[in-house]
Amino acid sequence: MTQPEPIRVFDSQGEDYKRAFQVFLDHTDQKQNAKRLLQKLVDDLPARKVFIDAGAGNGEVTRAFAGAFDRTIAIEPNPYLLTQLQSAIPQADAIGTSILAASPKAPRAISSSVPTPSITFQLRSGSRTSNGSSPGCRPSASRSS
Repeated sequence: MTQPEPIRVFDSQGEDYKRAFQVFLDHTDQKQNAKRLLQKLVDDLPARKVFIDAGAGNGEVTRAFAGAFDRTIAIEPNPYLLTQLQSAIPQADAIGTSILAASPKAPRAISSSVPTPSITFQLRSGSRTSNGSSPGCRPSASRSS
């Protein structure tokens, strides 16, 4: 009986993680699918004040939508990816911490009477992209006032 290969755990700040993540990106269409899906949602928004990308990575998807919003906030805890993100979108408010610890600065003026559209993604268990390599996402758009 063949022994199963042990699971490798990567430190998200280490070189092995960078290499493994790049291999993933090189062999998936996840970002293209996300951009296509997000574009449809963004096109239907009644207002485009703030775009928040939590887990922005290298900023590829963030950059595709930053110009459509008045303000872009990008949260990325990995220092290596944060550096790429800041280079890709210097106009974005890049925050280098975890999503739960992030504390974006409030804009100068906030109008509470304007509905705030938001876009969230929920991972579907067992889903794959069209090439079968990564989890899929199910969008849900909501509006809160």
